[in-house]
Amino acid sequence: MSPRLRRSLLASAGAFAGFSIAWIVVCLGNSGDAFPQGPARVMLPLLLVGPSLGALAGSRADSRLAVATLLALATLSLTFWALVPDGWWAVGAPPMPGAK
Repeated sequence: MSPRLRRSLLASAGAFAGFSIAWIVVCLGNSGDAFPQGPARVMLPLLLVGPSLGALAGSRADSRLAVATLLALATLSLTFWALVPDGWWAVGAPPMPGAK
């Protein structure tokens, strides 16, 4: 495998892991509503910082330990997306009083 292809694959794996970690952190810090109703500053880390730092870490991973850690995080991220239900952080709308 060429070094350029290896770096590209590791950067992609890092971006995926960074996005997943940012998603988990943002969801845990969210008030429980779905994201479209949330403020834009909550989405900024999810859309920019997580994948950017992950891609940077992946493109600079040189040692076997760094590559193994990155691949383990990517595997855990893939497991998270496969097993965790969509909307796991959200809470339903409060009950509305009304005529019965």
